[in-house]
Amino acid sequence: MYHLPHVREWVQAEKITINEWLRYPYFPYNFNLLYVAGMAVGSELNANMLHALAGWLIAIFIFRLVEKKFGILPAVLATAIWVSVSQWLFQTSYIDLGAALFIFASSISLMIWIREEDKKVQSPWLGVAAFFMGLAAGTKYQAFTYLPFFMVTVLWYERRIVVWMKIVLVFLLPCIFWYLRNGLLTGNPVNPLAGGVFGYFDWNQGDYDYQLFDLKNARNWPPKVLWAGLLLLFFPAAWRDKAVRWLMLLSIYAVLVWLVTSHYDRYLLPQYPVLAVLAALALYYAGSFVLSSKWKNAVYSIWHESHRMAAPLLAVTALGFMVHAWPITYRTFAAVPVTVQERHVYIYQRAMGFGLLLKLKLDFPGEKVYQVGLEGGIFYGPKPVYGDHFGPWRYRDFIYLPMQELHRKLMQYDFDILALSKAKVEEMETSPDFWKYFEKVAEDNGDTAYRLWRDDKNEYSE
Repeated sequence: MYHLPHVREWVQAEKITINEWLRYPYFPYNFNLLYVAGMAVGSELNANMLHALAGWLIAIFIFRLVEKKFGILPAVLATAIWVSVSQWLFQTSYIDLGAALFIFASSISLMIWIREEDKKVQSPWLGVAAFFMGLAAGTKYQAFTYLPFFMVTVLWYERRIVVWMKIVLVFLLPCIFWYLRNGLLTGNPVNPLAGGVFGYFDWNQGDYDYQLFDLKNARNWPPKVLWAGLLLLFFPAAWRDKAVRWLMLLSIYAVLVWLVTSHYDRYLLPQYPVLAVLAALALYYAGSFVLSSKWKNAVYSIWHESHRMAAPLLAVTALGFMVHAWPITYRTFAAVPVTVQERHVYIYQRAMGFGLLLKLKLDFPGEKVYQVGLEGGIFYGPKPVYGDHFGPWRYRDFIYLPMQELHRKLMQYDFDILALSKAKVEEMETSPDFWKYFEKVAEDNGDTAYRLWRDDKNEYSE
């Protein structure tokens, strides 16, 4: 929608550019810089692989974190939970897994620092936590929702001014560029957020209202398996551990903030790794409790001391996940495109308006295009392609106008082509005046492109 188009422009310009025809031209884009490296030596598939790599790195971190403290069985379970609740993002080129990686790495580092007995000793872990949180803040604004909890945590153990100055500097190092750039160019360091405080630039109040409306309609809950972590409250042996207790408090804080702010599951994704760890530990302790209750001390001893049951239980758990995941895995690998033709078919089935946008790119070079409802596929179309829900080219300023006014406004901005999604075609072609101002020039799967009439046929004087 906008991540890859921004990256493509940077690669071609060989510098970071402001692309005002795309959504969020002023935004922190740390993780997108990795996409630049990938696309500079290949295609957008490299960006996709880098995003998936972030997810697999989280899986490795989860496994090592849990295995070191609690053993291999809960480690495998925590890793499996994480992959199962996030696997749909592995095939995208968003930045969510990157933000989750940085926030989780910061959480682990801060947890390790908390467990150190002597905080007076210079430890690198606090600096590592600050640096990863800075990377997260330079990737997505949502990272700032975690800052208050992290700051209170550090303040609880460390109050020396010199130390605080160092960690603030380390935090700012990987993210300050984006906020200084935004502040200098727009007057708002967190553009497009906080327009009511810093003033509006490319967004207006209507854009904020529409986004809140969109979030309200998208309200949902995270996967049910993550809620298993609540069971830890009934197992004191778990939360007596300082690190586990801190992870529980962090999760409670993150979920409460999420409930108040968005209630949209993707915005809670940075906390999914910790929630997966807590859910796995809860299931592990619950399983131990059930076994110890049913078979008394014999099985309890085997479970907790000799671990003789670990191998068969691990095998059964792995077999269960394999049986559940095999159909999905098979379909995923079977759908991987190998040839250029297969890749086009693959994208055609998944990218919004791919067929029509590709036609416009190949058959109408140099034409200025305004699209409605095809924003998800503009990476594959001509560039630039204008039109979005937010910003200066918002749909609301165009498509609700009478046909004559719409044509006049498009002409005013020198547009040549109006491209509509199938749903919007059915709505706009029913207008009796539509064909007085637009001529159909391309169509694909219901998505249609129209050329603006530029002769006497569209004179506005009646």
